[in-house]
Amino acid sequence: MSIMDRRISATSRRTLPLVLVALLALAAISLAAAQNTVAVSPAGVLVQGDPGQTLSGTLRLDNPTQDDAAVTTSVQDFAYNDKGELTFYAADSFPTSAASWITVNPVSATIAAGGNESVRYSVDIPTDATAGTHWAVLFFETGTANPPTTGKTLATFKVRIGSVFYVNVGESQPDGRIAGIAGVDSRPGLQYQFVIQYLNNGNVVSLLNGKVDVRNGAGDTVVSIPISREVALPGATRLLKANMAGPLPAGDYDALVVLDPNNMDQEVAGEYPFHLDQALAAPPTPPAPTGQSGSSGTAQSGVGAPSGGSQ
Repeated sequence: MSIMDRRISATSRRTLPLVLVALLALAAISLAAAQNTVAVSPAGVLVQGDPGQTLSGTLRLDNPTQDDAAVTTSVQDFAYNDKGELTFYAADSFPTSAASWITVNPVSATIAAGGNESVRYSVDIPTDATAGTHWAVLFFETGTANPPTTGKTLATFKVRIGSVFYVNVGESQPDGRIAGIAGVDSRPGLQYQFVIQYLNNGNVVSLLNGKVDVRNGAGDTVVSIPISREVALPGATRLLKANMAGPLPAGDYDALVVLDPNNMDQEVAGEYPFHLDQALAAPPTPPAPTGQSGSSGTAQSGVGAPSGGSQ
């Protein structure tokens, strides 16, 4: 999972409000790059240990920019609100926090333009740690300021890239189910949206992959919508969304939702019969690239090809 914040502050006669934009790509082990910032890999760490044990590993920071990047580190807690939106909190805000367990070396560094730096981390699990998943996010922050100009505001841009830590302690008790499925014509004639409510009853984090198979009255699958990897924290409910586009005629259908948690032996499934009042049109064909004439073919839509995944 990668987390990126971009914050803008200014110093003048007035102070601009804090602007926070968070991008969460859960459990994706990939580089994340942004202008005037570094990239961290892996973007998510999942480790298993027992109380009193110390776990360690290495993260890599890459600086793809043309300027040296001064990087500082910090650790925070995070959680999802009722709408599934990510919210950050001070370290050790929750009993499930792993923030105070994480130390890094070095805590700050300057990475040359086009260069990279290795950061060693340690996770010290307390002897009295409770069983189950504890979590936190390790942030790497860079900042740049525009040159001062007489009579103008000096703005500072700060960007934070995060690597999320999930620490499974002791005995894992995975358990989860689909608590509900709903559907809505989010864009009548163009898009139908499925909302899946997943309840993680276990004590460990679940990483979910899955799909929505839409079947017609004859039982044939006419649409298969992938659900990208999502995370469900222990003891919490997570809303997953999948968007369906056409071409698809109006009529009665049945949606079969299948989720595959990483820590359970069996898939989790649920059915949702629904009626499509209005036929869904095919997505528009993307325009040909500039400088090319004609079209190399039709946009890949098929029957009810998805227009989006979960969020």
